[in-house]
Amino acid sequence: MESLSPEALGLPYTTWRPHQAEILGQILDSDRTFVLLRARTGFGKSAIAAALAALEHPVLVLTHTISLQHQYKSLGAKVVVGAGRFRCKSGDFSCREWIGVKDFRPPCTGCPYEAQRTEGYRAPFTVTNYAYGALVREPWRRHWLVCDEGQHIPGA
Repeated sequence: MESLSPEALGLPYTTWRPHQAEILGQILDSDRTFVLLRARTGFGKSAIAAALAALEHPVLVLTHTISLQHQYKSLGAKVVVGAGRFRCKSGDFSCREWIGVKDFRPPCTGCPYEAQRTEGYRAPFTVTNYAYGALVREPWRRHWLVCDEGQHIPGA
């Protein structure tokens, strides 16, 4: 992996930080079902996830904070958030409220929540929060699931 620069993968860095390329290569070469990467703050764990996605290994990242979602977004991830964050075009209420009262009606025409959700499912690199990732009924078809700040999983 050292021969392939982060810049060549579309990441906003010209060089790898110490040990990033080595770790990325080990992850790609591993035959393990689960890989735990525990590294200090500032190591660049999010860049490892972005590199996996860039190398055509679709990645879903679950985070605990909006700031981490923005960090992944800056690396090319599509952010998927819950329906409560969108206003429904069919009335003065949130998309979550529309979904709750729609009595099995289809989403409103041009629903912004549905549009971002669909885009996120189709993207090779997606980030959402733990609660949303756990509640979604459709399967996320990904090679890798990254649980950033995994200590927050039990609270989700």
